Amino acid sequence: MSKEFKQEVLTAFQKVSPSKIGIESKDELAKYQQSQFNLFFHKLKFPPELFHGKKVIDFGCGTGEMDIVLANWGANVEGFDFNDISIARANDLREQFGLSSQTVFSVGDIDAYPFQSGAYDISASFGVIAHVPDQENMLRRMADASRKGGFVILGYIEDSGLIQRLLHRAIVLANSDKSDAEVFRIAKACFAEHIERSVKYGGRTADSVINDYLVNPHYIGISTQKLLSWTSRFGLEYYSGWPNVDLPFVVDSPYFKLIPKDSPVYELYFSMLRLRWLYAQDEDSAVFGELTERLPKVGNDIESLFQGLNEILQARDSSDQTFGAVRNKLKDVERGVATLVGEVSGYINQHLTDLNGELLRVLEMIVLKARENRDFDLSQVGGKLFRGYNGLGTSYVVFHKSL
Repeated sequence: MSKEFKQEVLTAFQKVSPSKIGIESKDELAKYQQSQFNLFFHKLKFPPELFHGKKVIDFGCGTGEMDIVLANWGANVEGFDFNDISIARANDLREQFGLSSQTVFSVGDIDAYPFQSGAYDISASFGVIAHVPDQENMLRRMADASRKGGFVILGYIEDSGLIQRLLHRAIVLANSDKSDAEVFRIAKACFAEHIERSVKYGGRTADSVINDYLVNPHYIGISTQKLLSWTSRFGLEYYSGWPNVDLPFVVDSPYFKLIPKDSPVYELYFSMLRLRWLYAQDEDSAVFGELTERLPKVGNDIESLFQGLNEILQARDSSDQTFGAVRNKLKDVERGVATLVGEVSGYINQHLTDLNGELLRVLEMIVLKARENRDFDLSQVGGKLFRGYNGLGTSYVVFHKSL
């Protein structure tokens, strides 16, 4: 990491730590720990029991809250970070929660911290790679730290899901004198919904969120596809991730090896995912709920179809009435699926049309402000494009290191 790059990031993070989570009491820690259980158990299919008795190294541990959770799950954690203020907070937490025998925190750089190759069961990092210029080298070092048969767990910022936050940054810089006070004022006025969601689900303070993605000058996304393309060089295999990037509707035998992530079919699939991540506004339940409300009959028709097929093929009922019902139900399903595909296609097209229009309008104002110093109309900021998630938050991937 260059000295200039490192100093710029460090200066921002010493103002307000981007990783600080409010776990000042056992109840707050328990709540945060439950959220991490949901991530690891339900989303990453990596039960917390897999940390028990394991030796873990955390690249860029920040203020150490995640490592306190891992220690509570039975891990022995060694964390390092380049911010001495963050390390002081991490050491306070290990003392406060009685975990001094399971955790060690020290000051160190991502690209220079000394460790023995293959000395750890799990190497981990949670969001730090977004602030590192040589991301490939960081993943290489994480892989080197993990033993064969061990795991690498990485939190990163998907570049397509980062676009909206980069828009936030461009809007703030176009309308402020770049002082911290102005950045915070405009961010809270224009992007309150995004910031509130980040606080609610991430556990950080509003100031920490704003400082991380607007004051800090270096916030680097990486495409999941590029990340996965590096893994074979380092002896890593994809284990799980969130958002899930496995192909849907696969029917191969469970004993087959999965379709490789660098295949042409995945290239197309990743392109579709990146559009979804770029315009990630609503929760999945809301997106799919809107569609199912329009078409509740399709599922019932399919269920009736399979009941009829089983009646005939299990030789329980071969009457003309049952055969006729199955024939009619096949037609109903055919029409229902065609309608469903049309509804989904129409929904996606309208969503993209609306958001593309807003994106182009805001981009034009940013360009004209930079090129001709034209006034920027902040009233144009606040449509559908800046509602809800505002792109992805931190994405996660778990790799297994080949034996």
